[in-house]
Amino acid sequence: MRALLICLLLIGGFPALGEAQVRGLTWADPTLRDAIRDADLIVLARALRVAKNGVAYEVEQTLKGPKRDGHLLAVTGLHHPELRHRPPVQSGDLDYLLLRGKPTGEGFALPTPTLGRFPCRVLSGRPLVVASLGGSETFVRIAVPQSHFEALLRGINSGKSKELLGDARVRLSGKSLPGPERVYWALRCLGLFGSRADRDLLPQIRRAIEKAGPRSATFRLRAAAATALARIGGRGAIQTLLGLLRDPHRGVQSAAAEGLSRVVADMAGSNVFELVVKRLVEFAGAASQRPVTFTSVEDPRTNRIDAPLAAALKGLARLAVPEGLRLARRTLKTEDLDTIDAGLAYFEERGDPRLVPILIKGMRPKGHTDHFVNRRFARVLSLLTKEDYGLDPQDWQAWWESKHTKSTPKDGK
Repeated sequence: MRALLICLLLIGGFPALGEAQVRGLTWADPTLRDAIRDADLIVLARALRVAKNGVAYEVEQTLKGPKRDGHLLAVTGLHHPELRHRPPVQSGDLDYLLLRGKPTGEGFALPTPTLGRFPCRVLSGRPLVVASLGGSETFVRIAVPQSHFEALLRGINSGKSKELLGDARVRLSGKSLPGPERVYWALRCLGLFGSRADRDLLPQIRRAIEKAGPRSATFRLRAAAATALARIGGRGAIQTLLGLLRDPHRGVQSAAAEGLSRVVADMAGSNVFELVVKRLVEFAGAASQRPVTFTSVEDPRTNRIDAPLAAALKGLARLAVPEGLRLARRTLKTEDLDTIDAGLAYFEERGDPRLVPILIKGMRPKGHTDHFVNRRFARVLSLLTKEDYGLDPQDWQAWWESKHTKSTPKDGK
């Protein structure tokens, strides 16, 4: 009977199958935070039968959703059928799964073929999980203790984790720092769950940055340090983040620019706020417009890190200062696609419908050589207005004039 049920799960249609999230041969992995938030069911499960179209798993533990312990689930979306012949799973594998589908049903899918399954391994008698934080960190895989991975799942759900913060403190506060992987994990946990109560760790974070050095190979560790600094805040963190704006790697520059805007977001009117705005404006004036990309011909993931210019403009958008709006308007007039994308990122981050006329004015008229960029403008316009008037700026202008009379904000606020 059990074998028959497994066969029924893996042959033919799945009446309650989770909707596939991937369209085409490339995709962007969500962040782990978004994947956990959007998951209908999170389980620890063992693979019983592997077929070309999916895997039959038996649930050993339910971590989110209705209790499904002991149930059989059919999981698809573990691979793209045009990129490999069958799922990268063996019978007997024990995996943590972030699943989408009807929580009480039998059929589920992963968010993407490259995020949502976290394999369990045993090394020297220690149970470990191969973890990834998704998003721009989707290309990083790190083995962490199974208890820490479950603490990460719980912490992201609740927004706090004393267990992981305590572990981060131990790792960063020793007489000598552990290896780069462990330091990276500690800094990422601090960036996820830290607070102003952790500002006493500032010397250790600086020590980690110094030990990493300016090498490209360690840029993720320095970027993780920037994220941790943004989380704990304080004047010392601001000073260190300002220094990281000069890091030789664009990914670290982006993390520092984003971090600075978050640290001073509630300090408007202070001398520190004005100093950070000034430095971000200066930085944006010379920052690279090129995003940091990682994909090779064989890798379907399109995740990337914002260009330093885009990160700076998004930071200025969060702070809603006039200088940011002026810089963003200027980028829309260029002929460089990455620069235009950076400017549009400002308007998307602002989310202010009153700025729509500026975007309409930036669109190219029909017949223009660069008319194709209007697709980018139209996407942001639709996000701000919940409307869709296509790629012709005249159509957008006619709609705006028929519905709105208020002037656009001149001070950027």
